[in-house]
Amino acid sequence: MSKKSASKIKKTVSFSDTLPNETSTSNDGKGNTKISNTAVNSSESNDWKEKEDDDSNGKKISSIEPAPVFKSTFAIVPYHYLLVLFSMFYHHNITQDVILGLKQSLILLIGLQIVYGYILLFELVPPSASKVKKSAKQMKQQNSDINFLYIFASLVLSCLLAFPVYVIIVLFGAPFLSLTLQTLLLSLHFSLITIFPLFIVYNFTKANDFNHYCYLIFSNFSTDTLLNHQVYFISIGGVIGTWLGVFPIPLDWDRDWQKWPITLIVGGYTGSVIGALFSSALNFYLSKKSN
Repeated sequence: MSKKSASKIKKTVSFSDTLPNETSTSNDGKGNTKISNTAVNSSESNDWKEKEDDDSNGKKISSIEPAPVFKSTFAIVPYHYLLVLFSMFYHHNITQDVILGLKQSLILLIGLQIVYGYILLFELVPPSASKVKKSAKQMKQQNSDINFLYIFASLVLSCLLAFPVYVIIVLFGAPFLSLTLQTLLLSLHFSLITIFPLFIVYNFTKANDFNHYCYLIFSNFSTDTLLNHQVYFISIGGVIGTWLGVFPIPLDWDRDWQKWPITLIVGGYTGSVIGALFSSALNFYLSKKSN
């Protein structure tokens, strides 16, 4: 090997030592050895990409909060819905004056929903502390986090969503040119008993909670998912109960309680309570079974 080729090899080797890439040697057939840099190992590149994907997926997963956990499963049942129903018939006499009965009971419902919002926030355990025994200091901190303004904002948003609910009810066959006020009051009651609890539990002012709420509705709507989210059964029970309340209206019984929309109101309220009781009993059973 000539001195010229030896110096060429030395320069190439010294240059390749500074790179993280591997080197390979080849013979050109004339006695000269060439050393070339090879590309970075493809497996290392793939590993890096896989790690990047894992990280990105990890961020997506971490942005979704776990299912809400409550201190007592039966404490979140809206028992006051039954009280509102009782007042409709025995105090506000809804069978005699539907509009007046719905208006007066709506005022009572709003007041009780404010109290119910406090109960939900108090019973709700933060995700980071769901598996940790809470101290007295943590309990005090949680109570201080209850914000009346947020409950009030949730009430306002729930009432505003009564207008889209009204449109949906009309599309499902409710009177359009008649009984408009009765249908609008039905929409207000429906929104407050089904949508308001969702706003309280899934905080729409926090990105993670609201994204999780949308994720459950639009991306991962399944039975297994719903079983872990008790508050959903309040809404589902209200929807099913309201739908079932339509059937007694066309029956030829000539009863005062068959006026529009009394049976739908009764179905929505009772359905929400039954759905909440079913969810609480199911979660109570599953927690005992797991222990």
